[in-house]
Amino acid sequence: MELHGPNGTFVAVTPNNQLETHATVSSQTHWYSAVTGEAYAFHAATDTLSAAKVAILYMKNTSTNLDLVVDWLEFQVIDNTAGLPSVAEFFDIDIGGTCTGGTATTVSNLNTGVANEAQATVLDSTPTISVAGTNIYKRFLHAAEGEPVRYDPDGGLILAPNGSMILSITTDTGDGKAYCNGEIYFETQGAG
Repeated sequence: MELHGPNGTFVAVTPNNQLETHATVSSQTHWYSAVTGEAYAFHAATDTLSAAKVAILYMKNTSTNLDLVVDWLEFQVIDNTAGLPSVAEFFDIDIGGTCTGGTATTVSNLNTGVANEAQATVLDSTPTISVAGTNIYKRFLHAAEGEPVRYDPDGGLILAPNGSMILSITTDTGDGKAYCNGEIYFETQGAG
């Protein structure tokens, strides 16, 4: 939140000794986009599912001094023959794992006036889980094909330098395509 008084001052006192202020509230992502130019959006897709746990998204913070903060993720599956909802088909979020393969996905700066690039590796196109991470959010179920599932930690999921996360889907049908959109920002370590 920013506090402003008249004529650009932070606060003012009226002739009646009243405090005069004006507050502006914005999201963390908006603030980091506007002030530091370090807020980003991405899209990840996996067109090949199998009857197993498959990575949709692998993200690793490659910065040496900034935390990568996940503001929100939205994921879904389409062209799937499973009868939904199904306890056999769900999304998971793991931290600390690693993936190989896959394709680097485009991570776009939300502030078109700056040239900063995200200090992160973001892979999609079915990266292979080589080291399983620690499961922190398990069994996000979706009620119908194409229905998006939103994970909104509001900045609560923080990847320190070299930290990583994997968004995966487990299915027993082995068909369909999975997608993920999200926004992240970078902040000074421990700034929270």
